[in-house]
Amino acid sequence: MRSTRSSGAEATDPRLVAEVASQPFRFVFVTIVGEHLYGCAAKDSEYDLRGCHVLPAPAVLGLRAPEETLAYTAHRDGLDLEMLSNDLGRLALMLLKKNGNTLEHVFSPLVVLTTPDHEELKEAARACRSRNMAHHFASHAAMQWALLEESGSVKSVLLALRVLLTGTHLMRTGETEASLDRLGEHFRLPYLRDLVARRIEGGPGGRLKPEERDFFVAEYERLRGVLDEAARQSALPPLPGDAARDRLDALLVRLRLEGFTRAQGPPSPP
Repeated sequence: MRSTRSSGAEATDPRLVAEVASQPFRFVFVTIVGEHLYGCAAKDSEYDLRGCHVLPAPAVLGLRAPEETLAYTAHRDGLDLEMLSNDLGRLALMLLKKNGNTLEHVFSPLVVLTTPDHEELKEAARACRSRNMAHHFASHAAMQWALLEESGSVKSVLLALRVLLTGTHLMRTGETEASLDRLGEHFRLPYLRDLVARRIEGGPGGRLKPEERDFFVAEYERLRGVLDEAARQSALPPLPGDAARDRLDALLVRLRLEGFTRAQGPPSPP
């Protein structure tokens, strides 16, 4: 499987590329998500890598249940990262459900490794977009917002609002956008830029002031309502259709068969 790397400085950090290359998997893609994707990473923020790989034929044809998820952390050479990659079969099922996170992983512009099959996967993923994903974004935002009660941090506010805005943007345009800077411009929310700066700088500014809390509570509730309304008016289908499943199925079968042929090796001479 031919792979390429993006031109982004973060995504082509040789330490990240080396970590991915050290894994014994046939990757479809590996991207950067999390705070680096959102544009609010502090100096001590670890890299969150998400990917998709294709398990070798023996792993899916034998009696043992395959380990579909690769997960590990690394802390060396001044690099902190968390890597999680799903086998294509598992990732395909996640895309067919209301998993907005998986959509972000596939479409993240911060690409450490990509392949021609990644482009085919993107086409299939576009057919998986549905109004049903609004429930995922609302639920995920609520989880992030709950952390504010414990931390009182600007980070918690940013992550919760980012999820609501990303979900609303998807419902309105069908496009996946996770950058806080671009979302702030699109939704005309100038306060996001200030919050991002405070998050990156850290220190006392990384916590909400008591007088700010009521404002952001109201903003959270308002943007939750905006997401709900965007879902009601969205032109996206209520659920992924047969075309999405068929595309993912065709890609999975082809790559599984390619892996089987590779495992068999070249034919013996007569």
